[in-house]
This record gives sequence, C-alpha cells and structure tokens, in this order.
Amino acid sequence: MHNIRVGGVCLLLLLLAAALPFNSMAQEPQTESSSASQSDNAGNDAASIISKSLAAKTNQEEGLSAEKPASSRRGLKPLGSASETSASQSTASNAPSSTQASAAPDTADTTAENTATAEDAASSQAAAADVPAATATEDTVTPDEIETVEAVADEPELVQAETEPTEVTDVTPDEIDAEDNIVNEPEIARAEAQPADEPEAVQAEDTSLAAGTTPPENVSLGTEVSADSNASQTDESLNASLDESENATEEEEVAEEESEEYKEVNRIWREGDPADYTWDWKSFSGFFYDMENDVGTETLSVNLDNGRTIEDGNLVYSTEPKILDFEFGEWGEYEVIGFMAEKYFAGYLDSEIIDDGYSFLDEGQLRQVLVDSDDSQTLAGGSTLLLEEGYELQIKQVDIDGEKVYLGLVKDGEEIDSKVVSPEGSLESSTYEYEVEVSGEDVPIIMAHIESVFASTESDLVTVDGLFQLSDTYASVEDGDEYGKMEVKSVSQDGVEMSNEDSINLKEGGKINIFGEVGFIVADDDVLRFAPIVDRAGPQEVRGSVIDPSEQEEFTWDVYNFEGFYYDIDEDVGTETLTARITDKKSIEEGDLLYETRPQAVDFEFDRWGKYDVIGFMADKYFAGYNNRTEFTDDFSVIGESELRKVLVDNDDSQTLASGSVLSLEEGYELRIKSVDLNGNKVYLALSRDGEEVDSKVVTPSSDPGDGSSNYLYKVDIGSEEEVPLVAVHIESVFRSTESDLATVDGIFQVSDSPVSIEENEVHGKMEVKDASEDGITMENDGSFSLARDKTIEIMENLKFVVADSDKRLFAPVAFKPGEGTDMTVIAPDAVVNSPVSISARSDSQPLAGAQIQLNGSSIGTTDATGSVSYTPSSVGTYQVVAKKKDYNDGKASLIVRTASDAASVTAYEQANATLSSQLTINAPADVVKGENFLIAVV
Repeated sequence: MHNIRVGGVCLLLLLLAAALPFNSMAQEPQTESSSASQSDNAGNDAASIISKSLAAKTNQEEGLSAEKPASSRRGLKPLGSASETSASQSTASNAPSSTQASAAPDTADTTAENTATAEDAASSQAAAADVPAATATEDTVTPDEIETVEAVADEPELVQAETEPTEVTDVTPDEIDAEDNIVNEPEIARAEAQPADEPEAVQAEDTSLAAGTTPPENVSLGTEVSADSNASQTDESLNASLDESENATEEEEVAEEESEEYKEVNRIWREGDPADYTWDWKSFSGFFYDMENDVGTETLSVNLDNGRTIEDGNLVYSTEPKILDFEFGEWGEYEVIGFMAEKYFAGYLDSEIIDDGYSFLDEGQLRQVLVDSDDSQTLAGGSTLLLEEGYELQIKQVDIDGEKVYLGLVKDGEEIDSKVVSPEGSLESSTYEYEVEVSGEDVPIIMAHIESVFASTESDLVTVDGLFQLSDTYASVEDGDEYGKMEVKSVSQDGVEMSNEDSINLKEGGKINIFGEVGFIVADDDVLRFAPIVDRAGPQEVRGSVIDPSEQEEFTWDVYNFEGFYYDIDEDVGTETLTARITDKKSIEEGDLLYETRPQAVDFEFDRWGKYDVIGFMADKYFAGYNNRTEFTDDFSVIGESELRKVLVDNDDSQTLASGSVLSLEEGYELRIKSVDLNGNKVYLALSRDGEEVDSKVVTPSSDPGDGSSNYLYKVDIGSEEEVPLVAVHIESVFRSTESDLATVDGIFQVSDSPVSIEENEVHGKMEVKDASEDGITMENDGSFSLARDKTIEIMENLKFVVADSDKRLFAPVAFKPGEGTDMTVIAPDAVVNSPVSISARSDSQPLAGAQIQLNGSSIGTTDATGSVSYTPSSVGTYQVVAKKKDYNDGKASLIVRTASDAASVTAYEQANATLSSQLTINAPADVVKGENFLIAVV
C-alpha cells in the first residue's frame, strides 16, 4: 500500500514537470510577437492534461480563491479553465520578475491541499501515460522555487499554516461529491468574478497560483489525502466565497428594493417626462391626504402616447379605502376614501360601538365626513351644540344625581331624536348615536361622546369630548356613472376606478375639467406642459411634498413639488427653492433652512410691451424690475434698491370706456377718460388716488409697438432711480361722435406703490436676508427650531411648516393661494317638496346670467338674464347648492326642502317671532300727581 502511495506521488511529480516548460514560457517576457504562440508538443500535452483535470474539478475552479498578499483589499477570482489559460498567461507574462519567481507551484503542498473525484484521477493517469519521458525530465523543481511557492501559500489569509501536524484520513468519493455540490453553488460562482482593474502584479500572482494547482491523487487507487489540510483550505475558500456571494446577493437585493421604491413625481408634467405618468396624494396636494396618519388613497394615471391627445381609456383614476383613526381615539378606526379630491367615509370597522362594521362603499354610497373632532366643549343645561347641515344637539336635562344627561337632536328646528346618555358607564352607554337606515340596516351618521355631567343648584354642565358627523346625503357611485369626462368602471368594497370615456385634447392655454373640481391646466405654449388642479373658490391651502425626518436628512422644495411657490406654467418660470437640513430627526438648526430665489424675465400679457423681470418671494409673485426687452422704459432693478413690489395687474383684456367714466385699478387708483379731441384721434386721461388727481396726460392711439405715444405711463422715483413706471395703460383706439366719446384700452400693467424691504440682515419671520442683489435673494433661518408634534411653524409671511401629530413627525411646507376671479353669491330660499323654487346668482348685487347651478354636484340648469333658475325638489332634505361661472369664484348656499306642513309650521313660528320683535312696549308710572312731570319710555 505504501508503495502505491509513493508511486502516485511520483506520477504527479512527473505530470507537474511536464507542465513546467509551458508555464515558464508563459511567464517569460515576450520579445517577439510570435513567441506567444510557440509551444512544443510536450507542453501542449501537459496543458491538455491539466486542462482536463481542472475542467472536471469545477468545484475547485469556482470555489477556491487566491488572496492577494500584496493588497489589503480582498477579491475572489475563479481558477482558469483551459479556455482561459491563454488570457491568464498573457497577464502573467506582463507581471514583474519578482512575481514570476513565485509562479512555480509546490507540488507536494498542492497535492496535500486539494481533493479530486475518481474521474479526475483517472483522467490524469490516462493522460500521464501519453506524456513522453523526455518531457518529464526537461525541467525540475528547484528548492528555491518550492520555497518561493511555500512563502505564498503560507500567507495567513490564504490557507492555514501548513507546519501544523495533520492527521491522514481517507476521503471517500461521496464526501468529495458532497463538497463539490457546495462549492458549485451558482451564487458563489458569480461572486468570484474579479474586477478588471486589479494591479498587474497581483493578477500575475493569482494567475500563477491558478495555473500551478495540481489535482490530488485518485482516492480509488489508494492515495491518501491529508483531510485536515484539505479541509482547512477548502473551508477558508468556501467561507470567503460565501461571504462574497452574500455581499453580492445583498447588493443585488438592495438594488432591486431601490428600483421598486416609490419614485416621486412632480405636479407639473413637462416635455421629456415619461408618457406613462401617475399623480398621487404625495405629488398633488389637491387629493385627500391625512398627514397625521399618513393616509392618502387617490391616484390619477395618464398615458400620452399620442402627443396632446389622451385617448379614451388612457386617463385612469383609482381610489381605495384605507383605515383611519377617529379623532376621539376610544372609538377606534374607520375606513376613509378620497374621491374626486374630497374626503369621504367608506365604512365602519367592527368595534365596541359598531357591531360587525358596515361598508357604505359596498352599497355604492359615499358620504362626506363633516365633523371628526376630539375637542372638549362644556355646555350648560338647555344650551345647543351646533352641528353641520342644520343639525343641533340640545342638552335637554341633567338628572338630579348628575350621572346622566337627556339629549335631543334637532334638524332644521324639528326634534328628530332623543336619548339618555350615561358617561359613568361603558363606551357605548356614554356615546350618543343618531342612526339612519341604509339598505335595511341602522347605521350611525352622528356620534357624540359625553365625558362628564355636573349637576348643581345653580347650573347643569355637560362636557362633550368627541364628535363625529357624516352627511345625510350621499354621492351614488355605481358602474356606468359619469362624472365629468370620467366613467365609473368598477365599484366594490376594495375601491373605485374610473377612466375617460372619450379622448381629451390638451390644447394650448386650456383649462379642462376632468371630474368634480379636478381638472388640468395646460401651458399656453408650443411645448406641452400641464398639471392637475383643484378649481375651488376662495383662498386655498396648498401643500408641498411631505417629508419623513426619520428617513430624510435633507430635502429641497421647488416650484415643481410645491404648488405654493410662484410658478408661471405658460412660460415655465418659477424662481423659489427651500432646502431643509434636519438634525437628529426632530429639529432644524440655525442656518440649516436655506431659501433662494432669483429674477426671471416673463412676457407682459400685452405682448407688444415685451418683457419684464419677475421674482417669486415668500410664495408670492413680485416685480423685480424692467429689462432690456421692455419696450416702454429703460432697464431697472428694484432688488438693486433693496426692495420688491407686488405685481397687481397684468392683463390684455379689451375694455371700452365712455368719456367721463372711470377705469378702476388697484390700491385706490382710478384712470378717468376726461375728454376726446375734436378729431377723435387723441384722448385726455387723468389718474387719481383715493379721489385726488395725481397725474394727467394726452395719449395718441397707435398700432406701432415702438410708438410710446399710445401708452399712458404713471412714473415715480424709486430709490436712486427716477421716473420708474408704476402704471402702464395702452390705448388701442379713440372714437368721437355727437352722442358719446369712447376710448378702448387693451393693455394694463400696475405695480404696487408699497414696497417690501429686502436689505441684508433684515429678518422676515424666522428667515434672515443673507444676500440681496440683482442676481437674487438668499435667506437662512435665524435661530433653530424643533419639529414638535402637531405644530405649525411660521417661516415667513405666507409660508409655514405643518408638523403631523404623530411619532413620525411628518411635515411639509404650506402656503395660501388667493382665489382668482370675481366673488359670486347664491340665494337659495327654503323650499317645499314638489313645489318650484327660484335659485339666483348675483355679483356686486347685480343679477348674474350664465352661471351653472349644481345641486349636490349635479347640474340643474343655468341662470337666465334675471340671474335665476327654477328648480322643483322631489324630496325633503338639505342640499348643497354651488354656482359656477368662468372668471368668478364659486358661490355656495344650502337649500332646505320641507314638507308643506313642516314649512307652514316654520313659517308660523318665524312670523310669530317677527310679530313679537316688532311690538312696542310703553313704560309709564302707574300713578302721577296733577301738574307733575313724568317720563314715558317706548321700548
């Protein structure tokens, strides 16, 4: 047996000797291009032998790693196969000579450190029989070469020290096969890829080690392999391979997670953005969003494969119910859903006060949440708690012991429900509920929690600390229903989906209603830009992107992700940015809130005037100056004078004024047509401020934009600059007749005469001006502030941070936008069911024709010349009336419809009160003495 082992070792030494000429040739510098391809038959045969062994030993190729002794950075490199040998040799041939010296392998050590299958040894032996004897004796392994390889092998990170005594153990083929399966895991093989930019010397060492590795002897032939030594290297190689594999796998998983993470989109879609685009509550502040609970439900997706046309079915709106806490936490949770940018109630969940829960959405009903509050209010006995839609909760009576309260619910003056509530009992007994029947089930639409009752000889007091109210009217949502340009495609307890029934054209300068108050505004430009908007009357609170300070240390808001900043979509002009750096997830230190803005040129609405400079400042539009493209005056920067002025008027509306009439401007200014000359080609204008004339001028109409004589300009001195226009009016034409003199105005521009100072070191709210020049304005927070829960932080004038009342402390910037257009009022008198009622719209006390009247979101007609529309209600209740007209703010009112008997009772009650209120009371003394003066008082 011993002789067999010695014979096997000798055989492997012969194989190595046969391979050495080939390796030596690969490592010698090539002096001629042909030398790289020259090889004797013995060398080729030897390479073939090693190639076959290595190809069979794929676990050795993929699992073993060569550590780089000269580098602290680790990297795994697969052992080269026969097809890769030439590349490895080429790399090795370029290595320094010091590296070449270490290329010769230690045959004995290598034999002891590797394992092989039965097929490996068999193929090696068969190949060895074909090697000429001369080849085996051409080169020998010198002691120096062996010591050199041992020095490499003895690196502490490559293998365990081979001087330790090892126990000789037989290794079975099954064990080797099992080890092969472990090493051949595909992830390990992938992880062993070596970077291409490794230093040449290090690559050469790796190559030499890979090329010089000799397969172990055939176990089946009786050759014993050192198990400890073998296991040491294999374990270390496996561990290194597994570590690299795990790291690679983790990096792949992180990359996949990052790719799947929500990618925030901007509110403004601009050319170059993806054709498939989705807005949600994060990117569009018009959609319903509860920041305290981080709950939003609505998305709007568009496909723009056809330019400006959204083909039918390519605009998809979807919303789904989500769970939200009652403000009064003891009631638990309910389901809420955003629908057409409004908050709606979707259903109750099973709780202590609601058995089994109930889904309104499943019934195709959506009711608005009118009240959801945990504010504490103390009411005296006999007093009333006002609710929405004409409801009132009355404190009727408190029991003698002060443990219960008798409540009555009144709707439009009529009691409709009453109940005794005990705050000392369970949650159910301390909660007043008013229920209505929905699809055969009684479901509460009003809840009030009574915290305590107090009874005394002087007064009875009741404390209410929880209120919840749903609308008693609902929006019906069923398959096939149409809302604006959208049709309902599916409704279930899982949500609602709608899509456009017909194609939608995003025409330049268009304002397109999609559904409800949600629409698209489109830039008046050849380049397509558009964005969703909510067209509501009056001032609106608009929000920027919401930030989680526990996840983001720094964030920048600009005009694309914060609707509050000034932005001109027609010219894609917006100038403001706000960057917050967050410390310890809960505060912003001094200087870590940076606000920047700069002037940009925009067109006058009356385009013959050219351009002027505008700047967004504190979320509002300001005048920054005139530039070299302004037609009626010279360059001038108000920022250079350390001030800004608001743009009050900028329009190209055409108006015809009669002589003696007045054109009303802002801030008390009026432009009066004093007279027209006899030839009808000039007009005499006068400007007054608060009734006092401040300027006058004769203007000659002209169609030539360069002719300044057709412009009326009112100029003032600003800082060091003289005669800066504050008011510009263009006169298009003048007409004179025997009956009247007329002048047509087709362009007006007005700047405020009240400047805002922006000198350096000046403080606006929490922000201090650090730099103000013609290039722009930079401000930083003067002092730190905390992001405390449920806190509103005033940043400056029309800009604030709102922090959620939650552990996350989500926060976002908020600004108010004034309502655009003229105010409109709606008059909706009380009505009787099945009897016509006239609903009217007015503006400035004048009838307003052409206003669309909506009842609970559905149109009932358009006002006529008298400003009225007739409507016959078919059922009792309270209806929300909204009047809409272009360039007017929405008018709103409530229409109360009663039965004839109820209406008669209310009328009698009101008439009685009116009669009593109109009676006179005379107070006079009962007795007087003749001749005595006395006093009679009439009350």
